Amino acid sequence: MKRNEAMTVLVDGKVIGSPIIRPINYFLTLFKIHTMDSTTAKMPEIEGIAPYIEVFDMPISLHFYRDILGFDKKMSSGEGDDVDWVLLEHKGAVLMLNTVYEKENRPAQPDKTRVKGHRDLCFYFDCPDIDGLYQYFVCKGIELEAPIITGYGWKAIYVRDPDEYGLCFHHPVCETPPD
Repeated sequence: MKRNEAMTVLVDGKVIGSPIIRPINYFLTLFKIHTMDSTTAKMPEIEGIAPYIEVFDMPISLHFYRDILGFDKKMSSGEGDDVDWVLLEHKGAVLMLNTVYEKENRPAQPDKTRVKGHRDLCFYFDCPDIDGLYQYFVCKGIELEAPIITGYGWKAIYVRDPDEYGLCFHHPVCETPPD
């Protein structure tokens, strides 16, 4: 066969493609993958989100998210708490934690510059009983300010996790947002 000569490929009795797109069409047909264009494309349903954050000390982070906030450890990279990665879930909220350093490379203290950057991130959770949650956090020794009413009309409290990531727990005070 000459270099530029097209080769005919049959898949399920159908001739597919030019020499350039033939391999692509072969695999699309083989795996029954249908191509789309902008007029036929339909957005598949996307469900949920699982933010990924890096933590300095996994056992300390697990204590906070699991033992204080009530998240369940659904998956992890190993047994016990001293692992490098975990997937946590609580009532539909999903969060992934990963250690910044492998155990053998972890310095004695977190990098302050890196931790300072965590203050730009805040996770928002809906909680109908902000006052009850505030009292719970106080009893658990979590440092936080008293609940506030936000500019968007929700009662809220803010806390920081062990790595200084922000967490806001809030809920609408009334059904109608302020003007």
